[in-house]
Amino acid sequence: MNNKRLLQIAYVLVGFFIVMIIGGVWLLRTTKVWGQEIALSYNEFVAEKKKQQYLLEVQKEMQDQTNDIVRVSESIVEREQYVDFVENLEKLAGTHNLSVSIETLSNESSGTEDDPVLRYNVRGKTVGTWSDTVSFVADLEMLQQKVKVVELALLRGDDDKKSKVPVWNSVFTISVLKYK
Repeated sequence: MNNKRLLQIAYVLVGFFIVMIIGGVWLLRTTKVWGQEIALSYNEFVAEKKKQQYLLEVQKEMQDQTNDIVRVSESIVEREQYVDFVENLEKLAGTHNLSVSIETLSNESSGTEDDPVLRYNVRGKTVGTWSDTVSFVADLEMLQQKVKVVELALLRGDDDKKSKVPVWNSVFTISVLKYK
């Protein structure tokens, strides 16, 4: 009976080891599949994150370019706003205690029909102190619109008899971009 008992214990142990081996193989395979799924999900996550970062960079670049386009567009005088530009030019001279007279307005084209921009030249004269004139010209170049001082001549005029301050006459030509 002892042998029979030992044989039963041996069968139980062999069965137990077979179940353990089968369970271990199943556990290893399941763990491998889970690991592959986790790695796949992680790789998809990393790829999606890179794609999202790229899209954010593209969006930022587009916003920067939009801002540049707006800035360039604002630097060109609109067709309807050219009279306002000349009036603002006269007001700017007034803020610098200068009397101003606009002598001529002319335009020059780039030569191509499809170019929507003209270069307008404004020729004028101012009378005032030297420092006011120089300050006026500096502010002209700082305007929102793209203004280029093409010509500036300063000539000493007659002194102001009341304040004994030298008076200067200036002749200037500025060039500004304007839509056709």
